[in-house]
Amino acid sequence: MNASQIFDSSRFAAVLRRDFTMQRSGWIMRVAAMLATMILTELLVAWIALNVGEELDSPLSPARAEEYALSFLCWFELSVFITLGASLFLSGWSTPGERINEIMSPASTLEKYASRFLISIIGVLVVTLACWELSDLLRELLFSLLYYGENCGHVSFIDATKVMTKEIGSTFVIGFVCSQGIYTLGSTLFPRHPFIKTIAAALIIEMIFGFVLGFTAGFFHDASWVGKGHANMKEALTTIYLIAIAITTLFCFITAYYRIKEQEIIERM
Repeated sequence: MNASQIFDSSRFAAVLRRDFTMQRSGWIMRVAAMLATMILTELLVAWIALNVGEELDSPLSPARAEEYALSFLCWFELSVFITLGASLFLSGWSTPGERINEIMSPASTLEKYASRFLISIIGVLVVTLACWELSDLLRELLFSLLYYGENCGHVSFIDATKVMTKEIGSTFVIGFVCSQGIYTLGSTLFPRHPFIKTIAAALIIEMIFGFVLGFTAGFFHDASWVGKGHANMKEALTTIYLIAIAITTLFCFITAYYRIKEQEIIERM
């Protein structure tokens, strides 16, 4: 099989146009719902930070409390919406008729995978960040009129990263990418209700993984042979953890590709 049979730019462009056209109305509704959710939650969180924080005698100024609250809300909503987008990776493959329609396409598996990846992974991430910027600009405009001089300014995604240390921020970003991989794989394993089913499976796996990781870390921490010469044990365990996350991410994305390829073979039989 030559390279043009595996991936051809013109075929990929045609598949991308078809996927976007077929799912356009659904994605428009999802983006509208996401933007509305962001606007409402931002207004609520900002109002709580400006009012409740002052009543509780918080050591932070109202503007600073609002900035911190919005920064963490930004990270939380980003994690939720990108996993929702990844769980819709195989949207349109849930019924036999939809799967047959995909198989009849002359595009290769890699072209179909790349099209979905661009829409559900890259596209959702970009749109989520854009929606956050837009919703926060609306929040800034409204609150500048209601709380002139007391509210914080625009809290962009870049601003939200500044409330965390570099190490924590890097861990969050790696975790987001890993979550996308897990929910992408989940969409290929669970055609119906992939988000809910993947959450259940991920919780079980995370409980087991967390138990093993905690037991291992506790063993190294409490072992009598770990002396002062092993001060870098924490850094070593952190590195191992990040490597495990990276391997898990690659495994999920690659397995999702072969899962799609397997489904196409089964449907042709």
